[in-house]
Amino acid sequence: MFKLAIILSLVILSSFNVYAQEKEQIEVWKEPSKSFAITKAIADFEAINDCEIKLREISSKQLDVLKEHIKNGERIPDVMVTISDKFGQAQEDHLLMPLDFMTIDRKDYLDEAVGAFTESGKIYASPRSIETLVVYYNADLIKYPAETLAEYEQLAKDNKNKDRLSLIGKFDDIYYAYGFIRGNGGYVFGRNPDGSINVNDIGLDSEGAMKVLAELTEYARNCIPQDIFEKKGEAIIDKLFTSGRAIAVVNGSWALEKYAKAGINIGIALLPKLKNGRRLAPFFGVKGYTIPAQSLHSELAQKFIQFLNRPEYAEDRYFKKAELLPIRTVLNESFIKYDDLASTLVNEIKFLEPMPNINKMNDVLGDLNYALNRTVLYGIPYKSTFKNAKIRIEQYLYQ
Repeated sequence: MFKLAIILSLVILSSFNVYAQEKEQIEVWKEPSKSFAITKAIADFEAINDCEIKLREISSKQLDVLKEHIKNGERIPDVMVTISDKFGQAQEDHLLMPLDFMTIDRKDYLDEAVGAFTESGKIYASPRSIETLVVYYNADLIKYPAETLAEYEQLAKDNKNKDRLSLIGKFDDIYYAYGFIRGNGGYVFGRNPDGSINVNDIGLDSEGAMKVLAELTEYARNCIPQDIFEKKGEAIIDKLFTSGRAIAVVNGSWALEKYAKAGINIGIALLPKLKNGRRLAPFFGVKGYTIPAQSLHSELAQKFIQFLNRPEYAEDRYFKKAELLPIRTVLNESFIKYDDLASTLVNEIKFLEPMPNINKMNDVLGDLNYALNRTVLYGIPYKSTFKNAKIRIEQYLYQ
């Protein structure tokens, strides 16, 4: 009888262990230092769905890491973060699967954010956050931000004897300079009637683009230290702003945390207007939750992504890491109106353009950065540098 009891106990224990081992597990990749922003959502999801979520911190180049894992036969994630301008490359390499639930949920998101991950009517990501450029200003040095670029130029002249700079930015980088080009009618790629990108229409050497590049070059030479246009320019910009030498800076929404930690009394504002009265209109990027095509747990992964983007968790992420989810109910929340960064992003997104997500976009950006740097730093005529950039872009896009 005693032996029978032991045997029954072992059978029950063995059954329990098998059950525990069979609990479904998904692996989620998150960028370094951002994992804590979703831990509450993970705990709630695990409790509700009786599953396990393994969270790993992987660099922002997650698609490259994914390809390495596939090549080496290593475990691939079930959920990862993809940047919209890398979507074209991901599609060419067949790395992602479409998200079924987004055919219904897409109405809850900003159209521009969903469109950044859409191909042939299928949606491959659930938007996680939108990112673009804003003006950060030192509220101890100016009470209100300037409305125009001309006002910032005058501010530079007024503060020259104080060894203080006005508005600075890395304007030899196309991501930062594109706002000038588009603000005067220029563009990288045109659009087809259905809204898709037309790679046969490159508007970099248009009359409007050429005119505003002169305005950009003049401002850069008169108001910005030239070492900013060298390799370590972004670090120099941060140092000038956090030390109080620069009154204002153009940077992305991702810079808020480091500026806040520096102890600056920060104000956040819209980008300034050009001489033509139009505001700088840069690209905006979208980060989305995606599922690799080879995931073995795609059903649970889709369920998790849908859960993760519930408004209550989206708001929690914003307050922890300043990641603004482009979902309509969140953007209508009262906190948006009273939060400098959130309200600025919401107001800017109305007139911005999504970063093109075509394949070889990295090559396009590289050629444009080279052209800008030659013009801004070395004074080579922009008509020449941009004409050459357009020729190179056409060669590898049309081959």
